[in-house]
Amino acid sequence: MKARKVRLSIRVRLGDGRSVFADPVWNRNRTLRAGYALIDGVPENHPEGCYYLRFLQRNKRVRQAVGQDADAAMVALHNMEQDLQPISLGRITTGVSVIAEERSASAPVSLGQAIQTYLEEVRQFLAVRNGQSL
Repeated sequence: MKARKVRLSIRVRLGDGRSVFADPVWNRNRTLRAGYALIDGVPENHPEGCYYLRFLQRNKRVRQAVGQDADAAMVALHNMEQDLQPISLGRITTGVSVIAEERSASAPVSLGQAIQTYLEEVRQFLAVRNGQSL
């Protein structure tokens, strides 16, 4: 399977009032130049810009806002690449992000239910790790 790509973009407001997604400006050492966007191939300073990640999730293109901080955007980019790597390798993922995504789509969970679910998951994973089956 082809490796899944995660793209970083910055949303800026141009002088004519339009908002566009543009490529961010990178330094020579592969770090982000905070607040800069490539507009028509020319770096422009846009301190109001917000960084976004674009990737495929369940065969749909998703844009996820990660904030205005360039360092936080880089961390989010690397984390998303690491989260999507097992999927591109064909491995089954039961990571925290998948569980959190499923729960966020459902109804709110009470604290007691969350504790009970957590304890069940811990028991299940400990049993698998110790070679036992439930």
